Amino acid sequence: MEGFSLAVSSMHGGEKALFIIPTQLALTKSGCPATVPWNIPPNQTLWFDIELISITTDILGDQGIMKKTTKFGAGEQHPCDLDEVSVKYNACLMDGTLLSKSEGVEFSLVDGFFCSAFVHAVKTMTEGDEAFLIIKPEWPSKGNEAAVPPDATLHVNLQLMSWKTVSLIGEDQKIVKTTFGRANFRGKQAQRGAVMKVRLIGKLQDGIVFDRRGDDGDEPFEFTIDEEGRRTGSTDENFVSGLEEAVMTMEEGEVASVIIPPQHAYGTVGSNKYPLAVIPPNSVLIYEIELLSINIIDEMVMFGLSRRKLKQGRQRGDQDGMIVVPPAAWPQGNASHQPPVLAPPAAGVAQSPPAIIGATTTIDPSTGTASKRTPGLGSCFGFSSSSAN
Repeated sequence: MEGFSLAVSSMHGGEKALFIIPTQLALTKSGCPATVPWNIPPNQTLWFDIELISITTDILGDQGIMKKTTKFGAGEQHPCDLDEVSVKYNACLMDGTLLSKSEGVEFSLVDGFFCSAFVHAVKTMTEGDEAFLIIKPEWPSKGNEAAVPPDATLHVNLQLMSWKTVSLIGEDQKIVKTTFGRANFRGKQAQRGAVMKVRLIGKLQDGIVFDRRGDDGDEPFEFTIDEEGRRTGSTDENFVSGLEEAVMTMEEGEVASVIIPPQHAYGTVGSNKYPLAVIPPNSVLIYEIELLSINIIDEMVMFGLSRRKLKQGRQRGDQDGMIVVPPAAWPQGNASHQPPVLAPPAAGVAQSPPAIIGATTTIDPSTGTASKRTPGLGSCFGFSSSSAN
């Protein structure tokens, strides 16, 4: 029945749903189709209450690795090629002879573990999924975990407990970032111009700690990456470029380990500027970092202003040391200090470009050039703006 197949193919594992299948997709114009063991009169619309209990998949399409999902986890994300996974498994022969088992083992999908079929299977799973695998002999075991007889078919119960996302960062893809978990992410992405606070520990490859900030009650390290890629808001120079690049790929709440090669750290020179330890030349640095918060100045986003434009406003002789005041603190009753209020267009009415409240247009009689001045917008930020039309 075409309608039934379409319904099931739209479902996720563990989902329950009610489907209403019309006559043309139920094949009931002439009564009950042969594949349905009920007496259905002609021209009937069918209602199906369906629960998707398990899914059996031929992973590679050659029946070499058959997977039946027996328990569905949370989310829809899957591990990728570079990721590190933690699994629980037991592997048996077809007669039930136990070959290998573990209550928790971690491995990289680049290196694999026990059987090369594990990598293919895990890439189709989400965190918490449990599956039963039938693995044909063409996918032999690897390593010393078990001695699998030649031409043996394996039965494996596999659970994906968790995984760490591994990313290669930088133009040369030499900075390695490993993200721990996804539950604490708050969806806000690091971006240029935002004020970011981090907690970090920096180590050498031998485990010696050379940097520690925002730990044991200390204040988090706060900084901004401006539009030109320069770090501002802090006089602390002990923050290497490789770490800046890594932070810009993170989300608020993310915890990650970052491995930074010498060319993105202190190169052939090293550094003696850290109070905890000296960094020798050609050192690989390892950071554990948590992005605690990302604060975006909403007023800039609302008006489409960048830090560069605000800086230009100050350079034209406006207020020195300008402070951006949030909307809640704007003076009341003074129209020149309030932002324009744009009402949504009425239904069916074409929307025209918004007019800025308080704008005035003047014409220079000598040149015929028109210019527009917006005191309301400019005074919000300590300067006025004008544009030629």
